[in-house]
Amino acid sequence: MIVPNYIGTLFMIALVMHGMGHSMGLLESWQLAKLRQGADYRGVLGRIGANDVTVKAVGALFVIALMAYLAAAYGMWQGLTFWRPMTVGASLLSLALFGLWWNTIPTFNEISAVGFDFVAVAAVWIGMV
Repeated sequence: MIVPNYIGTLFMIALVMHGMGHSMGLLESWQLAKLRQGADYRGVLGRIGANDVTVKAVGALFVIALMAYLAAAYGMWQGLTFWRPMTVGASLLSLALFGLWWNTIPTFNEISAVGFDFVAVAAVWIGMV
């Protein structure tokens, strides 16, 4: 394993876990599961009048975020140079998606996920990992 410290290892594990959490957004946007009772599965897109096809197409971006986090974790594990920009890009995409689907998944999940996105960008930016 190329990651030399415990903080890096924990960060890599957190990248995988956060990436897998994006499956919740896909489940909600594609109406495969109801994660929060009373919430509109379309999120903000529903409030601006987007149809189901548009919501599902944009919801597919959750898969892109999931794959980007997994790729960043793999790159970090292997010591490849792309993992830092991949982490920042995945975090920015994640923040945009959570903005569009706010109040559609449980509150604790939303807050912790957004917090992780900010921490991930800050940790990469200041060189903590």
